[in-house]
Amino acid sequence: MERGERSCQAVLPFGVAALDQRLPEGGLRLGALHEVIGGGNDGAYAAAAALFAAGILARLEGPVLWCLTYPDLFAPALAAAGLHPDRVIYAEAGDETAILQVMEEGLRHGGLAGVVGETAKLPMTASR
Repeated sequence: MERGERSCQAVLPFGVAALDQRLPEGGLRLGALHEVIGGGNDGAYAAAAALFAAGILARLEGPVLWCLTYPDLFAPALAAAGLHPDRVIYAEAGDETAILQVMEEGLRHGGLAGVVGETAKLPMTASR
């Protein structure tokens, strides 16, 4: 929405023409914030969102910082989505404020393929 004069950055295409042609520059912009929402209170929705994120991150090189409140991430499921558990750095935080702080530190690091933060709500200030 607020592109201004920014140049086109690298993107990660899905490889599905019907989807890629509807995304800006033909894929997900690398180095940007993307929200993946589970869509309900059911654990199946949260698992689907986590596996979707894992599948995307599996296509990138390097370690992934995964910030969560509870140690309920199932490593074999991540592996089935293509993200080997050895690439994942698990950061268990006490609450959502701590998750956002850990995410911020991970994003400052710069050597990560991606940073995932499992939150129930992402405040507008934090997403900026």
